[in-house]
Amino acid sequence: MIIGLGAWGAGSALVWFCLARWPICDETLLHGLANGYASTAGTMLGFVLAMITVLVSMSDRRLIRNMARTGHFMRLLGKLYGCAIYFGLALLVALPLMVVKAQLLRIGIVLASGLLLSAAVQLIMSGFRLWGVLKLISGSITGPLE
Repeated sequence: MIIGLGAWGAGSALVWFCLARWPICDETLLHGLANGYASTAGTMLGFVLAMITVLVSMSDRRLIRNMARTGHFMRLLGKLYGCAIYFGLALLVALPLMVVKAQLLRIGIVLASGLLLSAAVQLIMSGFRLWGVLKLISGSITGPLE
């Protein structure tokens, strides 16, 4: 979570700096950017929720039961839920940006950019763990737990 907040702050600061220095930054361009952000956040939110559903539906597998006993399953679910929260917040920020104007639009783009960067960092971190679990379950690599 700390890494996600750090990525949000760094991403927001970088976008704010770029928007302040970019001479051709009109409202049409920013509205298009908000539209892209909302589409991306909504799509990725759906994918993350699908990952959570797949993981929870496999709770009868031996590996998942052992992960639940040791606490790793709840940690993985927590990371995925955190990722879903970041994408959901980015969607909530980006949707109203398609109709607002002026300085509020710039501030919203900065916030949405930081939230999407944080969500991407969370997705990469939790995705590697989920990939390892799915490889063990699918049998592409053999392990003592499955």
